[in-house]
Amino acid sequence: MIINIQKRIYPNEFIISDLALNNSFIITGLVVTKIDDTHIKVSPGKFFLPLKNTICELKEEQVIELNPSNTTEERLDTLVDGNYDLCIIWYLSNNSFQLEFKYPNDFTDPNRTLVLATCQVSNEKIQDITFDSVNRGGILGSSTGASGCVINRSDPIPITHGGLTSGTIIENMTPCQVLEQILYPYMKPQFTSFYIQDQQTTLEIGDSVHGGNRIFRWATINNNNISPNSISIRDKDNNILAENLENTGSQSIEIDTITNNSQSSFYWTIFGKDTKGEIFSRQFTVTWLPRIYWGNSTKAILEESDVKMLDNSKLASSVNGNYSFMSEVSPVYYYIVFPSNMSFNKWIDVNSGFAVDYTIVGNIDITNDFGVTTTYTMIRTTYLQNGNLESRVS
Repeated sequence: MIINIQKRIYPNEFIISDLALNNSFIITGLVVTKIDDTHIKVSPGKFFLPLKNTICELKEEQVIELNPSNTTEERLDTLVDGNYDLCIIWYLSNNSFQLEFKYPNDFTDPNRTLVLATCQVSNEKIQDITFDSVNRGGILGSSTGASGCVINRSDPIPITHGGLTSGTIIENMTPCQVLEQILYPYMKPQFTSFYIQDQQTTLEIGDSVHGGNRIFRWATINNNNISPNSISIRDKDNNILAENLENTGSQSIEIDTITNNSQSSFYWTIFGKDTKGEIFSRQFTVTWLPRIYWGNSTKAILEESDVKMLDNSKLASSVNGNYSFMSEVSPVYYYIVFPSNMSFNKWIDVNSGFAVDYTIVGNIDITNDFGVTTTYTMIRTTYLQNGNLESRVS
């Protein structure tokens, strides 16, 4: 976790930023790493001195051999106007790094040395940070209940701040961990799409979802928060079709042929697990619907073949909807033919607002192109009509 440390000195202030708590520490790009018990390495990099508004640069890597019996001090070859010099000190006695700026001639006391930070090391891992006891400070200071650069509070947060929700209790968090959660809240991953390639979502009853190897495709967001190999796909009956998949966006899966001879649906679900262990999912659904027919005819009653020759048809779950009738031959009857298990309430002329005067002609069995026979109800206008009609069934 990256933290920022500010150290005030007279008459201005130096800042050490981006100090990482791992097996090395960073001063805005300047990295010091313990190699072994007798060597530390300072990697090339740049760091910023606010006092002079200047960027310092260490151009070459330096490996510092530690004195096996005493303190090792190394003055790096990085100077600012010949006045400021960064020193790395290794204390063998307590196994720690110390960062110092030495400046010979820019302050009242030319021999003054500023200790910016001391990093305790155990088993090659930096564990703690201490500051000059006289004049220490932090860009983000700790409040009541905090200790050093770690915040401990027993009272919950009263209101939500970014990614820190109300009710959260901050325990053993550095200020920058808190700030990071506020500014960069955890973004839950989601599936933005999921489908079977080349598969229609609405089929006529009797039609089939063809079996065999089918390509399942999906897309996700916030991919960094998806656990590796956590994608799985199941069907409506909870059969596992694939699991432990990488988030590649596609997978070829062998499925059975699925046919429905009545109004129904079948679905597949894709699952994923986020890095907090929560499951997220999305479905792809195929629906089977019957066909509704409408149009005009000069006949007072229609046969099955006449119904199939009407000008319009659609797949629908209900007879409710808009119906347009246009005829170049007058007078004609306007017909609507729909499955008998659908409820029919009223038929309205949209332009006039008046009810259409209609007659229930009767029921008729119709076999569709997939061999499924359905009983339909046939209605038509009571009288022959002239011209066009914009209507609505509800």
